[in-house]
Amino acid sequence: MLKISAYNPVYNYGKWVIMMLLAASAAVVTSCEHKNLFSHSEPEPVTTIAEIDSDEVIVHLKMSGGSSDLDHDLFILKNRTLQIYDNYPDNGSLNRVLSQPEMDALRLIFSENNFFSLQNELVEASIPDHLLYELTYKQDDLVHTVATDYTNASNRARTIIDALLVHYNDLRTSLNIHLSTDKTEVSSSRYLSMVLQVENNSDRDLELVYMQGQAFDYVVYHIRDHQFTSLEPDDEIWRWSLNFYVEPIEKVLSIPAHEIKEFKEVIWNVQTDEKDHVSGMVAVVGELVSTPGGKSQAIQVKIN
Repeated sequence: MLKISAYNPVYNYGKWVIMMLLAASAAVVTSCEHKNLFSHSEPEPVTTIAEIDSDEVIVHLKMSGGSSDLDHDLFILKNRTLQIYDNYPDNGSLNRVLSQPEMDALRLIFSENNFFSLQNELVEASIPDHLLYELTYKQDDLVHTVATDYTNASNRARTIIDALLVHYNDLRTSLNIHLSTDKTEVSSSRYLSMVLQVENNSDRDLELVYMQGQAFDYVVYHIRDHQFTSLEPDDEIWRWSLNFYVEPIEKVLSIPAHEIKEFKEVIWNVQTDEKDHVSGMVAVVGELVSTPGGKSQAIQVKIN
């Protein structure tokens, strides 16, 4: 009779085989339960402008009015993402991630200027002519909003606004995302050509960090009832990146100072992701799916 002990090589080998078979069986069961475990995940859809009521938003600066009738927004999220929108949805958006020291410095400015004690500072007579600011800040369970115009703002309110505008202007002037199409009306030729360009306007090299295999994307939205007021995920009908497979590996694209990077031309066959033919009005948007990144100005196209 074979004696089984902890030092028996035959027994140990048999035990190892059994354990490997059990592990393999568990892996098969797991992969069956999670069919997309090893498949390429779809990119995040284009979302509408952030909601100030969202738990993710901690700072919102609304800039409106003035001689140019501006409607600009600055958001800072909990994950330190800075987002800016110019006359949404027409003129696109830009985003980047603030460093931890930058985030700490902004929090300190809100604290040193005792933001939660500020009151609304609007001067009624100045409203028609001046650029108006509406600033909301969240800290723990506290939420406070102050409305003012820059000309008549208190020193404390102006100090906070100036600190936010430094980041706003730096991002807005350093990076430009431009989309072009070969036509704005599609008739007999059932295709639309689009090209995305990114211009680095800063004095230093721009490094774009991305995970999708490409640093850019193209998205088409259906415009309902000819009312172009937002870019909602539910209105997205075609996304270029869904047509190819990429490994989610971090990559870096460097654009030298004051140079333009033109990405490859893409042809849309005027069909949805489900291969349905499209008619009516659509909005075409180019995306820079990187950090920093953003979205181009939307181009409206009529499809007959």
